[in-house]
Amino acid sequence: MISGTGLDETDDDCETGTSGMRRIWICEDQLDDPVSMIEAASAAVSQSVSEKRTPIVLGGEHTVSIGTATALCEHYDDFGIVTLDAHADLRHEYEGNSFSHACTLRRIREDLQLPVAQIGVRSYSRQEAADIKENMWIVLTPWKLREDGEYDALLEALSLMPENIFLNIDLDVLDPSEAPGVGNPEPGGLGWYELLDVLYITAQEKNLLAADVVEFLPLENDRVTLRLAARLVEKLASVL
Repeated sequence: MISGTGLDETDDDCETGTSGMRRIWICEDQLDDPVSMIEAASAAVSQSVSEKRTPIVLGGEHTVSIGTATALCEHYDDFGIVTLDAHADLRHEYEGNSFSHACTLRRIREDLQLPVAQIGVRSYSRQEAADIKENMWIVLTPWKLREDGEYDALLEALSLMPENIFLNIDLDVLDPSEAPGVGNPEPGGLGWYELLDVLYITAQEKNLLAADVVEFLPLENDRVTLRLAARLVEKLASVL
């Protein structure tokens, strides 16, 4: 689902929605494999940007973020990605698939050559840890984010990034007590207000080109994660 926020209140052929959302595309066909899904998402995001709208992408699998980043590369010469995620997602391949959700940021870093700042990471393989150290990639764990109480580490990380930013939010960055309905929950995550702090600080310091919310996998009768995800999209729309 691709939602475009815009300022035109009289756009009659668009579906109106919460917090100024103006248009929705639902990508349902030709999604039998990750590459097709990436291409479909990229085409929808590119259309949104061409219409001078700021896209918010709502996904399940994190791989959809590659499509958004690919589309933005068609329209902008210089931008980076701030990603909030419990996992490093820097594997070369996972279970024989180089487009697995566990490889998303490896594809974005290496294939698209985009700078990335990773926030909230607390799960990674030995190889991913070695690659982070060797390449001096920007990765902030939850305890690093919290240690000074003033978000100095976040501000320093943002200072190293381009002015234009694609904000990528994997819901598992949150602690499972806040958002249990995700694909791969990890203990020790951010709280709701910490997530909002990161969102608002990033929006204040940088120019947001697009945003997404991914890895939403609600449990049966799980209205907590459903409500949280919906409210997060409202917050994103308010700053884009």
